[in-house]
Amino acid sequence: MEAKVPRSRSSTQGLPAETTSFVGRRQEIARVRELLSSARLVTLSGPGGVGKSRVALRLAAQVRRSYSFGVHWVDLCGVSDAQGAVGAIQDALHQDAVPGGTDGAPLASGGAAALIRSLHGRRTLLVLDNCEHLTASLGPLARTLLAALPALQIVATSRRALAVPDEYVLRIAPLGTAGPDVGAAKTLGEAVQLFVQRAAAARGGLLPDGFSHSEAAAVCRRLEGIPLSVELAAARLRVLTCRQILDRLGDRFGLLTASGTARPPRQRSLLSTLEWSFELCSKEEQLLWARLSVFRGSFDLEAVESVCSGGLLPRERILDVVAGLVDASVLVREDDGPHVRYRMLDTLRAYGERHLNDGGDGAARVLGLLHRDYYRNLAGRAEAGLFTGCGGAPGWPQALGREWPNICRAERLSLATPGEESVGLSMAGSLWAYRIGSGDLRQERRRLGRALAGTRPTGSEGARALWVHGWLSLLCGETAGVDEDIARCRAAAGQSAGWGEQLSGLALLFAGAYAQSADALESALDAHRTHGAPVDVWTSRLLLGLARMLDGAADAATDLHRCVTLAAEHGEQWFLPYARWALGLHTWLRGDPRRAAQVLRSALDAVSPGNRLAGALVLESLAWALTPEGHHEEAAGLLGAAHRTRQAIGMVQPGFLRLHHRACERVLRRVLGGDRFEARRQAGGAWTAEQALQHASGASPQPPAGAEPVGPQTVLTRREREVAQLVREGLTDRQIAARLVISPRTAQGHVQNILRKLGFTRRVQVALWLQRRV
Repeated sequence: MEAKVPRSRSSTQGLPAETTSFVGRRQEIARVRELLSSARLVTLSGPGGVGKSRVALRLAAQVRRSYSFGVHWVDLCGVSDAQGAVGAIQDALHQDAVPGGTDGAPLASGGAAALIRSLHGRRTLLVLDNCEHLTASLGPLARTLLAALPALQIVATSRRALAVPDEYVLRIAPLGTAGPDVGAAKTLGEAVQLFVQRAAAARGGLLPDGFSHSEAAAVCRRLEGIPLSVELAAARLRVLTCRQILDRLGDRFGLLTASGTARPPRQRSLLSTLEWSFELCSKEEQLLWARLSVFRGSFDLEAVESVCSGGLLPRERILDVVAGLVDASVLVREDDGPHVRYRMLDTLRAYGERHLNDGGDGAARVLGLLHRDYYRNLAGRAEAGLFTGCGGAPGWPQALGREWPNICRAERLSLATPGEESVGLSMAGSLWAYRIGSGDLRQERRRLGRALAGTRPTGSEGARALWVHGWLSLLCGETAGVDEDIARCRAAAGQSAGWGEQLSGLALLFAGAYAQSADALESALDAHRTHGAPVDVWTSRLLLGLARMLDGAADAATDLHRCVTLAAEHGEQWFLPYARWALGLHTWLRGDPRRAAQVLRSALDAVSPGNRLAGALVLESLAWALTPEGHHEEAAGLLGAAHRTRQAIGMVQPGFLRLHHRACERVLRRVLGGDRFEARRQAGGAWTAEQALQHASGASPQPPAGAEPVGPQTVLTRREREVAQLVREGLTDRQIAARLVISPRTAQGHVQNILRKLGFTRRVQVALWLQRRV
């Protein structure tokens, strides 16, 4: 009896009709068209629901005239083996099925021969859709066809590559989402545009009254721009508002379902799509997928091996299983300099967490504690290495930023686990400089306050946590409870610890009691010299120098110069801009705005990515230094940039800075006029951190007599110096973009800025300029 071959669904025109509007994907389609100019096989890869089929369909419609024998769409959704794949291709080509070769060869072999005969010499594009469950059989078939048919090209959509020689794999990422402040539809990201279009379609073409684009953007961010998730969420606007959808996304698998049969079964709910992906994984891949759900953000191979190995998944198997999950589009590879990191979409992570929680035997708790211990040790090593020459290598703030979501997750787990609270408080007080400099101060304060509420912190861990909470309170302008923090801090660790005295000195500094502040900070410095870590000594010295400077001490610069030297010698880039800022402020207060501007520019150039507190302080003070030198518009822009940064982190300007801010603002309003000043300040508020640095560097007053001249090397930003080094190596803009993980357009902009700032017209001049400085 002749076996029946499953056939694909294909329209009489060769391509399925698009039943809904198409949003975005211009770059992806352009990239595939570029690849097809030389590649024979291009596979569009990505997780389920990301839109691979829609990209392939739109591409097919755009290029169909380039193929004399046409573009043929082959839907392999219902196909289960190689025989069915051959039959589906024959169906798409409108050929009769070939039951077997004349020599009794299997159906796939005989069918391939028939396909080769019919396509020989004909320029053809086959689009093989939904290949992930057939990769083992499709790979050999594709290889056979491509070897015999030079005029044939194939585009495949699959969650896994076909593993064919010379295959080009293009990962289709989720759609982009908008930022938190969106107003009009034209400013929305592609995911939000899709949501808005589908929301209107779900309600007969009209958006509901009171529809909020910002809430729609929040929904899309929570769903990470996955088109299937966005469309399923938009359909829920028939019965819910955006706010209600947001509130229910904690159970996204229950919420994101579709009624009717318009979609294939595995796309009728988010859960069914993920179940299909899970079933295609091996048992080891399924186990690691579940265990990886303990991570947040990105993570590296060492972390996976340390946390997730054991039992049925020995450590020596981790690398291969990770590779399998990358191939299956469960994990996303991210290049990070000499190392590789991995990331899992939150939706995939939540699905893995379901399996981990269903595993029994306390698997979730065990994995959580293993994860906690790994990142607790990592944070402890980073903290212990500060100012010791062991851990303060350049780049540690960026590295710490990548690990921060996992460190915070480990901290929260400890605070919520009975008997582990002291570990959580220890983690909460660790890495305080990064926590204060980079985070949302209000959020960090609330989180730490909840951890401290109702507890009696003891020992160094408790004292450090109270000390950090006091810092955060002062920076947020919430001073009512700081005295209590000081008292509890002293009680927890004793007077010798120094943290209570330092927090007391900081509170007095913010209150304008500079002489009393200096006395308390002197005591803190003495205590930390005896009992504290090097970073505690450095911090006390910096604050002491700041208090003595504001109190009018003539020799206050001694401590500040020492802080600059120590930070530079130990490569502590996170701390260096604070020391240079304080020294620049001192120089300005001593009546030398030109030299102050030089020092403050060097401080701004040293600000690490993410060190927003340091950036806000330096931008503000640089505006003061530029004002008496006549750079009024630049100064107004810098005031706006500083204000925006303070708002973003929740910082309230302390009194000793507020007075100088008001004086500077009065001068600028008088010179520029109120409207012009406001326009420049608002423009500055829209600058990125890099743009603020460029504007600050662009205003270049002449240095005072005897001072070191400002050369081009002090004008270029840190990023521009990185780009200049790559230009020297002969890299193109596209290669520079790949190396620094930025867009080619951004790389081109950096190169143009470098040429403009250095007064050059050719890239070779940049290379020669750098060569002379080696």
